Amino acid sequence: VLALPALTRGQLRNANWLLSNYWISFANGAPENLPPSPTTSAAACLSDTLGNLLVYFTASGSGVGIWSADHVPVAGNPSFDGHFTAVQQSTIFVPKPGDPERAYLIAWNRIPLAETHRFGLLEIFLGNATDPPQVLNTEYTWFMEGAACKRMVVPHANGEDYWFIAQMAGANEYHAYLITSLGLSTTPVISNAGALIPLNFGNGKLIPTVEGTRFVSVSETSGYTGEPVIVPSIVEIHSFDPSTGIIQHQHTLDITTRTDGVEFSPSGRYLYGVHWSISSDQTQSYHALYQYDLEASDPNLSPLLMDSYVIGGLSGYSTNILCHAPDGRIYMSRYTQGMGVISAPNLPYPQCDYVHDGYLAANPPPSLPSFIKRYNDLPPVGPMVISGRTAPAAATVLPNPLSGHGELRWPGASGAVALQWMDAQGRLVRSEARTAQGDRIVLDAGGLAAGQYLLRAHIGDQAMVVVRVSIAD
Repeated sequence: VLALPALTRGQLRNANWLLSNYWISFANGAPENLPPSPTTSAAACLSDTLGNLLVYFTASGSGVGIWSADHVPVAGNPSFDGHFTAVQQSTIFVPKPGDPERAYLIAWNRIPLAETHRFGLLEIFLGNATDPPQVLNTEYTWFMEGAACKRMVVPHANGEDYWFIAQMAGANEYHAYLITSLGLSTTPVISNAGALIPLNFGNGKLIPTVEGTRFVSVSETSGYTGEPVIVPSIVEIHSFDPSTGIIQHQHTLDITTRTDGVEFSPSGRYLYGVHWSISSDQTQSYHALYQYDLEASDPNLSPLLMDSYVIGGLSGYSTNILCHAPDGRIYMSRYTQGMGVISAPNLPYPQCDYVHDGYLAANPPPSLPSFIKRYNDLPPVGPMVISGRTAPAAATVLPNPLSGHGELRWPGASGAVALQWMDAQGRLVRSEARTAQGDRIVLDAGGLAAGQYLLRAHIGDQAMVVVRVSIAD
């Protein structure tokens, strides 16, 4: 039983937000400020399925390389050419399919004089009870020359493998590399989608939905030069097929400013975006937080302004300041200790329960991490709550195995209940709305194939339970 709402499998892999000069952990259910790492320029990390930090990567400062959880350089870190980066979306850890003790590090690398931009890969042994972590490659395996500094990782539809997706600089060309137990494929699936991106828009972010069937691509220049005219980011919504790796364009958002952050609601219906602008006399800069409804006929006609405020700090540089947390909320860095929090991101504004200063960080986060949204780990089972709130008692399904009609008995439940049926691969196969009558919610398994399912029940932003259900013939 876990004390966290698992939107999908393996969310505690993302429990440690160790990035740059701050460290926030969600391993105990609520966000907790930890002492800053003794290293600097942390760019990515990976935790185990219980939320314990395994390894992290530093891009500069204390030295480029992979470090263990006790802040010791991992044996075998290879030498390299060029530079890595921490603030921009660059580095990510990917668990190795079929081997829980290994993972891959994929990092964006730049060689200035040669003007080379590329991704490199290392295989890592994560350690166990007797042996410490170590890098298993003698050097980086470089691939995708000419890549922009933006990437994402999405689980394959087979429930075992992963896709690594990145975009070529100066193009609308996306490469999807399959990651299996044998490593990273040498031949990517290539798709052309959206606008042709200018070459100087070689930075940005790729942020997928939890289900991995849609993502937002933000293309932008590397920084702000102080000129009165801001170069707007190019923000596009694309679909992604987790079975084939094919990408198709869906929407282009009409945004005339830089976009400092983007994040999807867990359902994928809403997109949250932070726009950055400056006053005409360049004495002040501003953030504006919007919610877009992607199910509207034209998402550009539906954005709702949630917050607007004066800012300072790193705004204007390619970064991402929105991130979905293991507690089910979306957090927003404002380059101050006070962080914005969206507690019910699946609901329209103002029901989404946004608080301007919802969490106080120990250090002002200059950016927030971009983890994998869904991991191919065993699904957690049991009552799960949003941090700081009490869940009803554990729920049960009767009868179980279920054939046809039954009921979910959830002590303390009342009102509208959202139900989601997930198959054995963690894929959403049915969503429906029910009403709790007393402590009981009527279930209808008609149309569901026989097999094992996870039934997720959610009441507003108050609590969630996940119950394992067998569907009989």
